[in-house]
Amino acid sequence: AAGGGAGEACRGGALLRLLHERRAAIAGDDESVALYDYLLRASATPFFEMLRGWVYRGECDDPYGEFLVREAPSVAKEGLTTEYACAYWQKRFTLAPAQVRRRYGPRLLHPPPLHSSPPHRPPLPHPQVPLFLESLATKILEAGKYLHTIRECGRSPENPMARSATPPLQYSTDTRELGAAIEAAHKWAAAELMRELMVGGRLME
Repeated sequence: AAGGGAGEACRGGALLRLLHERRAAIAGDDESVALYDYLLRASATPFFEMLRGWVYRGECDDPYGEFLVREAPSVAKEGLTTEYACAYWQKRFTLAPAQVRRRYGPRLLHPPPLHSSPPHRPPLPHPQVPLFLESLATKILEAGKYLHTIRECGRSPENPMARSATPPLQYSTDTRELGAAIEAAHKWAAAELMRELMVGGRLME
């Protein structure tokens, strides 16, 4: 684990965010960049397994609180038919809040000297969201919500890409690849939810 100060540690999405920030801060140092790329690929493996489970099947399997989505199991689907912006959609699954409180700015590799004051920066709203997924976070959240809603109605949806020998949703420094994979997953999940509403009708039961 890594952290921004003594006694702090981060894991999962927060760790990926930190590694990505530090990699960006040392651009031009090929040896260090290669090391951070290796650490990012290794650290991203379990995170992306959770990500594929979420956007391809609507499963939030996160026993250690490392994923970018948080579940509130006490919030049920009651009220879904009467109000779109109901408690289920707003509260059952949300983007994860801060895992650790970071004292130092994201670009600093080391804490400042003891005689200096830490720079003031506004807190990150969702530091569990890796920087390279930040612009995709809303679609990631929605895709999984759509599929989980279907799961609560008795069906187990699974995007065909989940069974691909080489799933497109893997860690990559090319954000365009990640964006295309998330966009495709979101489109498939939205279509499945619409089909459930129009054909299955189980959401109305």
